[in-house]
Amino acid sequence: MAISITPGTGQNRPRPSIVRIMCLATSSIPQMAVAHFLEQGGYDRYLRSARQHYRESTERMRTAVARAFPEGTAVSRPQGGFVLWVQLPDGVSGTEVYHRARAEDINVAPGLMFSTADKYENCLRLNSAPRRFITRARYRSIVLTLTSNCSAISRLV
Repeated sequence: MAISITPGTGQNRPRPSIVRIMCLATSSIPQMAVAHFLEQGGYDRYLRSARQHYRESTERMRTAVARAFPEGTAVSRPQGGFVLWVQLPDGVSGTEVYHRARAEDINVAPGLMFSTADKYENCLRLNSAPRRFITRARYRSIVLTLTSNCSAISRLV
């Protein structure tokens, strides 16, 4: 329970007055439901499932990038998580790929974003976490658009 005290009026000295009382207690029914979920291993099952989904999604993205991106592209193989580090061939600007991707409503992170010394200009960070609202067709479209952008930039060099 929280009580807020404010100065009152009168004889130039503060007088406590209760402004509001707020109950901070949590209902016992949700607490029991969460306890049951944890005791029955629900959270552990959820974590195993989430890890498997992230692993599969990351490997799908990694395979798609390795197959589709220009020759000379290197892709990380993360031991955990769902972020891929992509090193583009020499002469392909990760920053330029980023700008072109944003114009297509695709969000990637340019490598320069992760350096204080202007390193990683030819790198990208890709988030491969599965999204419920991205269809397989949109997923393929994203990879093909990024590939097209990389190829177009490499032809300019």
